[in-house]
Amino acid sequence: MDDTQPDSESEPNGESNLALILKELRELRKDFGQQLSGIKEDISKIGKRVEEAEERINGAENRIQSSEDVLTELISRMTWRSSEKRGNRGTTRANQGFKERRHAYRRQDT
Repeated sequence: MDDTQPDSESEPNGESNLALILKELRELRKDFGQQLSGIKEDISKIGKRVEEAEERINGAENRIQSSEDVLTELISRMTWRSSEKRGNRGTTRANQGFKERRHAYRRQDT
């Protein structure tokens, strides 16, 4: 036999090599397509979870802001009432002092 000619039984010919390569490429393409589909599904699930987390975060931020607003209002009212009571105490003390002085003068007159 001639050494330059491939043996058809021991080595595949060029066409069968191309067919085998094409078959392998198609299988790879199919596998990659399946993997890509799985990745897309995972990304979609992650996107939904991120949206849900953003909604929960927005809700929590709104509740925190409302709480801060309420606390600020309560502190303002408490401060106002405290200063009002201090002012009333001063007025009450002044009135009480005046009444005591008036009673003292009345006692002196009698």
